[in-house]
Amino acid sequence: MDTKEKRATSRYVTAILDPSTTGISIEDLASNRGDGLCVASRLGPDPLIPLSAKELDPRSVDIDSICRWLTECDSMHSLACKPQASHNLNHIRLIDVESRCIVNYSSETRIYLALSYVWGKGRQNVAGAGLPGTKLGILPPTIEDALAFTRDLDKRYLWVDLVCIEQNNENDKLKQMGIMSDIFQGAYATIVAFDGTRLLGLGPALYQLNWVLPWSKRGWTYQEAILSPRCIFISKFHVYMECNALTYCETLDSRQSPVHLSPHDKDSFKKDTVLRKINTGVLRSPFSANIDLENGALHLYGLYVAIYSIRDLTKQSDALYAFSGILQALEKTAYKKGFSWALPNEDLNWALLWKPENGQRRNERFPTWSWLSWQGQVYVGQPTEDRPEDTHRWLFDLTIWKAGNSATEKIFEQRYSDMDVAEKRTLLDDPLAETNIPSEEGEKDDALAHLWNMEHAVKSQTLCIESYLFRFSPAVWEEIVKARTKRFRYFKTLIEDVWIYFVVLSSSDLSTTQGRNKGEAQFLLLARFLHPEEDGNGLVDHYLLMIESNAAGVFERSCVVLMEVPKEDLWVLEELGLVRTKILLA
Repeated sequence: MDTKEKRATSRYVTAILDPSTTGISIEDLASNRGDGLCVASRLGPDPLIPLSAKELDPRSVDIDSICRWLTECDSMHSLACKPQASHNLNHIRLIDVESRCIVNYSSETRIYLALSYVWGKGRQNVAGAGLPGTKLGILPPTIEDALAFTRDLDKRYLWVDLVCIEQNNENDKLKQMGIMSDIFQGAYATIVAFDGTRLLGLGPALYQLNWVLPWSKRGWTYQEAILSPRCIFISKFHVYMECNALTYCETLDSRQSPVHLSPHDKDSFKKDTVLRKINTGVLRSPFSANIDLENGALHLYGLYVAIYSIRDLTKQSDALYAFSGILQALEKTAYKKGFSWALPNEDLNWALLWKPENGQRRNERFPTWSWLSWQGQVYVGQPTEDRPEDTHRWLFDLTIWKAGNSATEKIFEQRYSDMDVAEKRTLLDDPLAETNIPSEEGEKDDALAHLWNMEHAVKSQTLCIESYLFRFSPAVWEEIVKARTKRFRYFKTLIEDVWIYFVVLSSSDLSTTQGRNKGEAQFLLLARFLHPEEDGNGLVDHYLLMIESNAAGVFERSCVVLMEVPKEDLWVLEELGLVRTKILLA
């Protein structure tokens, strides 16, 4: 507990900027949080200061404050931060910290803590892990500290993956990974061991630590914190707590803070604009209100993917497992039609448009069309940020199937006929509204049959997509290839006296497609929307997935290309080799 970092920051200063005098908006302050400094008085809190600093004893954790935070959260945030019970919890085991035995979950053990930490180097084993009745011996230091901390908080039961899952039983591991969302959402609180080696070695702001410490770089720990109703972060600097409503810090005295002492449930938090701007949080708070907004589910999902994808995994094959808890939680609320290789079926057209910042193909275990196949930061395809209400208005006929247990299963469908009549009138001469677009009937008839006749291991990773294909001229194809090597990856071309603009949004590792004929690259339309202008015109953005056929005649993903066409000149699309067909994407 007595660390030089905690001694150095046991007294510090907070400076508060007034947006009205600095010209900085609340939004900017919330999204660009700086370091806080505040004078800590030895005389205790000033009754005139709602949120003041306090001097710490660098030799110990302030258990009383942590217990008070938890009590306040219980009473003030009963709806927002209440652990979620689930029948799946009946399948988990816990550590009884008093008897040091592994016990089954039951009504008597329902109040438990969970531990989120970084495993040490090398393989770790606990004799009798996951077996009820096992008497535990000496455990790794972080887990021993967590047991002691659980007792200090006057709680009796603790969940730790290394101890509560049968590590040598693959069936049990898969079963437990399948209910990760239930485990962490059902925990009373999650203890986060920020530094990874010791828990009780306790500054900087919580959001700063969240980007630099070992725990913050591990892929598995992200869902553990996101899913927990509240997390107690213990670092060598200070102890922090973040729940679904507020953030607490050991060095701040919140006993007189009206924000901390006011009731907050899910509904009030969504409506309380000031609270949402002040407490942008570290992990969960920035996202908590987005899911009810227009296109909020896609935005929320995209944030999860972007943050998770920059974290590291010891075994890259665990990419889906380490994110599965978040997918399970989203399937209960935002995406009830489920996911295909971590892409939401209800927004599958946009999700297929993910863009890697950098990185190379992860491994062949995952299909090329899923972001799981990449290592490095990934951004999920999103509609325009300034007009998110346009996302689903600019429709065209698009259907996607995958192979089910006994037949092909339609997992996504949109129709031009579903678009609002008033919106249809704004798109004059739109070829995608016509029925005379050439169709490749032979390929359409064969694609679904081919999908079903594949070996299950292959067809489970393959999609059948019916949409519009663009087969650009060799000159346009060459420009796209050149654009991928440029910093801004932008070019324009003149077709029938109409300027068409192209932006290559992502590149890929093309090692699997090297040496192929340029004519084999095709461009699959997956999404579009309109950028309106004051004069009633504007550009219609068409999001295309560049695909290339492999040796088996099945297409693989290459990159995402944005094509912008003037609204009044949509007829020119027919000059770009436009056809309607079904393709297999693996």
